[in-house]
Amino acid sequence: MSEPRRSANLGLRLGHDGPGTLVYKGEFMRRLLAIVLSGLVLIGAAAPVATADTLPVQFSGVITDLSGTSGPWTIAYAGSAGTGQVVTDAAGAFSIDLTADAFYALTIADVWSGGVSVGVDPVDAGVIVLPGRVDSTVVRVEDTNGVGVAGEPVDVTQSGSVSLSPALGLFNYFSPVVHVVTGADGNVVVPGLFDQAGLSVWAQTNHKSTLRNRVGTAGGTVLTVVPPEPVLVNVSGSVAGATPWVQLIPVSGCVLWCSVDTVTPDGSGAFSLSGEKGSTFELAIRDTFGGTWRVPLGAVDGDLVVDPLTLPVARVQTRVRVVDSSGQGVGGVSLLDVRAEGGSVPLSASLAGSYQWYLASTDPDSPFPLTGADGYYVLPGGLPDDPSITVSVMASINGTMSTVTGAPGQTLTFGNPPTDTDGIDSVVEGGAPNNGDGNGDGLPDAYQANVTSLPALGSPGGAGADYVTVASSPQTTLSSVAVIDPSDREQVPVEPPAGVTLPGGLVNLVLSGDGVGVGSDQTITIYVTSTEGVVGYAKYNTETQEWSLLPSDRVAIFPNRVEIRLTDGGIGDDDGVANGTISDPGGIFTDTAAPVVGLNGVVEGRKYVLGAAPTITCTATDAASGLAGPCTVTVSGGNANGVGAFAATASATDTAGNTATTVTHYKVVYRWKGFQQPIDDPASAPGGTMSVFKSGSTVPAKFSLTNAAGAEVSPLSTPTWTAPTNEGPTSLPVDEAAYALTADSGDVYKATGRAWQYNWKTSKAMGGSIWRVGVRLDDGEVHFVKIALR
Repeated sequence: MSEPRRSANLGLRLGHDGPGTLVYKGEFMRRLLAIVLSGLVLIGAAAPVATADTLPVQFSGVITDLSGTSGPWTIAYAGSAGTGQVVTDAAGAFSIDLTADAFYALTIADVWSGGVSVGVDPVDAGVIVLPGRVDSTVVRVEDTNGVGVAGEPVDVTQSGSVSLSPALGLFNYFSPVVHVVTGADGNVVVPGLFDQAGLSVWAQTNHKSTLRNRVGTAGGTVLTVVPPEPVLVNVSGSVAGATPWVQLIPVSGCVLWCSVDTVTPDGSGAFSLSGEKGSTFELAIRDTFGGTWRVPLGAVDGDLVVDPLTLPVARVQTRVRVVDSSGQGVGGVSLLDVRAEGGSVPLSASLAGSYQWYLASTDPDSPFPLTGADGYYVLPGGLPDDPSITVSVMASINGTMSTVTGAPGQTLTFGNPPTDTDGIDSVVEGGAPNNGDGNGDGLPDAYQANVTSLPALGSPGGAGADYVTVASSPQTTLSSVAVIDPSDREQVPVEPPAGVTLPGGLVNLVLSGDGVGVGSDQTITIYVTSTEGVVGYAKYNTETQEWSLLPSDRVAIFPNRVEIRLTDGGIGDDDGVANGTISDPGGIFTDTAAPVVGLNGVVEGRKYVLGAAPTITCTATDAASGLAGPCTVTVSGGNANGVGAFAATASATDTAGNTATTVTHYKVVYRWKGFQQPIDDPASAPGGTMSVFKSGSTVPAKFSLTNAAGAEVSPLSTPTWTAPTNEGPTSLPVDEAAYALTADSGDVYKATGRAWQYNWKTSKAMGGSIWRVGVRLDDGEVHFVKIALR
C-alpha cells in the first residue's frame, strides 16, 4: 500500500528547537514523534517513494494580520525536500522556491516573537491572514482575601489551533513565556496577544513555592490567579503481597498546582499519603514487574481509608515473533515500543483497577533487539493473566514501522502489512482522521479486517474530508462496504420515512467471521466527526424495499460515535437467516420533520352552548425519532364565566427537538331562548307572528340567559341595548297592549330578578315601520328581534 499524499489542511507540526522555530526531523522521527505525543501505538506507512517529479515550484503569498500589522515577517520552512528561511518584504509578500509534490511546514515568526506553524503543499498559495491583536489582556494576582498582590512575578503564554485561511486550514500558535511583575493593584497588562476563539492564554505564578495556573482568552479578559493555601486530606490503606510503590495522582479539581505524592509501603504493605481536598484522585500502584495498577478513588473531601488491596500475581508469558512472507522467523529485528494496558480487575470489595505497562526505546537508533534467530522476543517479567489487557508492540522492519496487538499469553506475530476485504481502497482509508485511524485504536483502518473508513456521503475523500468509520468486534470481518446515496432511486427506489435524513448516506456492509456466532448479537460502532442531531439508525432492506428504524434500546449515541446492536437472523439482519452472516444497509439519521399533531373535540369556527362544549384532546405521532413526551393542549380566551372566543392549541415535540402545533378556534355562548313577552320572538316561539305596538308607547324588551342544562346564568358584563334600525314599512294593526313604564335612557339593560329588561320609549314618528332591536352580550353574541309600530 502506498502512502497517500498529505493535504494542506493536515496542519502538521513536527516539534521545535525553541519558541517560534520548527525543525523537520525526517520521516522516521516524525512517526516516532507521533507515537510519543499521542500516547498510542501506531502503524507507520511505508516511507515515501521518490518520484521523477522533482522540479522546483514557486510558493508565494502575502502575510498580514487583522490588526493591520505588516511585514517584514521571517518564514522558516522545512519538509520532505529541503529546509530554509526567507524574509517577506515590508508589505508581507514572500516567494519561496520549493520542490514539487513535497510537504512542508512553515513557521512564521511574528513581531512579538511568537510562532505560527502551518502545514502546506507547494501547490497551495494565497494570503495568510493572522488574527488581530489585543493589548489589554490583564492578569491579576490576589491573596486569599481578594486583595491584589504587588510585585508578584507572572509567566504568560498563549497557544492553540484555529482556522487560518480557506487555503491553509489550521495553524498552531505558540508564544514564548512573557515574564511580567504585577503592579501596586496586583494587575499587569500583557500586550500583543492574538484575539481569536481557539487560542488560550495561560497565566502562571510561583507563590509560596506552589505553582498556580489559570487559563482564559485574550480580548480584555482578566485572568485572576488566587493563591489559597491547600487543604490536605490523608489517604491510607494497605496492599497485600510484595511491597509495591504507591503514588497518589490528582486527576482533576485541584485548586493549586497538583503535585504527585509518592510513598513506599512498610513491610506489611501499609501506606499513607496526602492530597488536596476536593480533588479527584487515583492511586497508582506499581508491581514488582514494572507495571502499574491505576485505581480511581473519586473526589476526596476528607480522610479516606482504602480497603486492603490485593494485586493479581498470576503471570503469563507473552512473546512477539517477526516472520517473513513465508512465515519464517526473522532475527535481528528492532523493537521500538512495547506496552500493555486495559483490564478491569477487582482489587478489593469496592475498588477495581486497570493495568498499564510500558517499555520503549528512548533512542530510535538503539531499539530493543530481538533474541534468537527464530525471531522471538519474550516480554520481560510476564504480564497479568487478564484477557481484557491488550499488548501492543511496534517494530521497524526493513525501514518500515509496523505494529502487532494481542492479549497476554498469545504469540504475537508480525508480518507484511495485512490487506482487508472491505472493498475500500487503502489509500482512501488512509485519509480518515488520525492519519487513517478513524476509530482511534492505534492501528490504521486499512490494516484491520474489522474496521473500515470511507468518505461520508458527498465527500470527495482524502485528508480533511468528512469520514465515516465502521468497526466491529475482533474475530469478525467487514466486506462489501460501500456508501449508498438514499436519493438515488435506482439503488433506493423508496424514499426514507418523513423527517429521516441520513447525512452520511446508507452504509452497506456484510459482517461475517469466526466472531459472528449463529444467531448472535453483534455490536457495530459507527464513528463520525460529530453526532449532533443524530437520533437513531435507519435501515433499508434492498429485497423488500422497505425502511425500518432500529428500536431505541439497540442504538447508543455518543459525541463521536453511534453503537448499534444487530442480531444474526433477527433484528437488523436483512437476509433474515441465522447463518453467521449479517447484511446491513443502514445509516445514522437526523430527524428534520416535526411530529404530526391532531386536536380532537372541537371544530374550527363552531359555537358551543355553555356547559355543553366537548372535551378537548390531542393526538401526536412521529415516524422518525419518536415523541419526547405526550402531546399537550392549552386553551386561551373567553372570560371567567367560560364564554367567549377561544383558541385550543395542541403541541408535541419529538426527541430531536422538532415541535409542531395545531390551533382550533371556537366559541362558547349562553343559551339564547329569545326575547320574552310581550314581544313575540320566533327564537322562543317558532311560527309566531311579529308583535305590533302602538307608536309613542314604551316597549319592554326582556330576556334571560341559561347554560346548556337550563340553569339561569348571570353575565359578567351588563348586556347593552343596540340602536333600533328601520327595516321597512308596515300596515299591520296593533296587537299588543300599551305599557305605562318608565322609559330607560342610555344603552344598558337592567336586572329584574333573573331576567334583564330595557324599556324602549318609541315616538309617534316611528309609526308605520318595522324596527329591529337587540342586545349585545359578553359572550360576543348580538341577538335581534323585529317589532312593528303603528
